[in-house]
Amino acid sequence: MALLLPDNLLVMNPPKCASTWVRQAVRQAFCGRVLEVGYWHATLDDILAPNIVHVKTIISFVRHPAHWYPYAWMYYKRTGRYPRQPHEPKVEHDTYNQFLENCLRANPNGYLSHWLNRYLHCRSGRTADAICKTESVADDLKVTLKRMRIPHDPSAFDRDPINTADGQERPVADPELWEWLMRSERPLINRYYADAGLHA
Repeated sequence: MALLLPDNLLVMNPPKCASTWVRQAVRQAFCGRVLEVGYWHATLDDILAPNIVHVKTIISFVRHPAHWYPYAWMYYKRTGRYPRQPHEPKVEHDTYNQFLENCLRANPNGYLSHWLNRYLHCRSGRTADAICKTESVADDLKVTLKRMRIPHDPSAFDRDPINTADGQERPVADPELWEWLMRSERPLINRYYADAGLHA
């Protein structure tokens, strides 16, 4: 579920983009009413298309593919759940390399890029007004909210973001498969991480 905050600010909830931490921190940062909108990990179209709520400003999130893929798989291995809708292609698999291969087959032009796009844009043409990177989520939220002049308590973002995969060994991908996967995600990497020092 996305969060609708005072001043009609909508905070999206893309899967595996520090959403648990964001939800907790945002609730602490705002004194006014915080409403949950839509279902868990609802997309922008899910929230805006029905015209149920008036939204003035949208904040959403991205994560570098080199981080998102292993953590999405680790989440699946730990919980048995994978964040997709029933109508979406099944890519989850018990083995990491097969999972990556399934993602490539599902969308050779960037599985994650296409997937995250639904949390950044909607079919009506509306797009997120600000996009925060998961790797620097606390600082990005502070800067974004200050720039938008939205009253909040910045100290709520001072605690370290939660890493739900702590203690799990990060999987290792087949090098050639990984290279193909990162190449498919190059537009997303170039757009949001060109100057971030994060490389595939």
